[in-house]
Amino acid sequence: MAWIEASDRRCGRTPAEGYLCARHHTVAVRRWEKDQAKQAARAADAAQRRAVKLPGWRAELAKVQAEIDRLDPPTTMEAAAYLGDAHPSITRRRRAAMSDTRVQRMAALWDRHQQLTRLIGETP
Repeated sequence: MAWIEASDRRCGRTPAEGYLCARHHTVAVRRWEKDQAKQAARAADAAQRRAVKLPGWRAELAKVQAEIDRLDPPTTMEAAAYLGDAHPSITRRRRAAMSDTRVQRMAALWDRHQQLTRLIGETP
């Protein structure tokens, strides 16, 4: 059941604990402990990096939200005035709001907003 690494053979000793002989069980336990220490160190490093980057992410999220609000402000006009036969300036503004570049920009902004929200850990 256990391995002999140099020659890829199986150990013929009787199992002491579970499926492994005493020697291989000890090796497996040491490797597991070493792997756990590596994972703990990686988690601590990731937490430290996240703590350093968190203020920057929050600032960027505020900028992205401000740009979204600027490009797509809340509509305060009545639907009849906005959707009906309107003044030419309103018609121009309505057409400008649906340009391809603006739609692409809004999609990119919302994607970045979702990424930053996920990184920060806040719910949208």
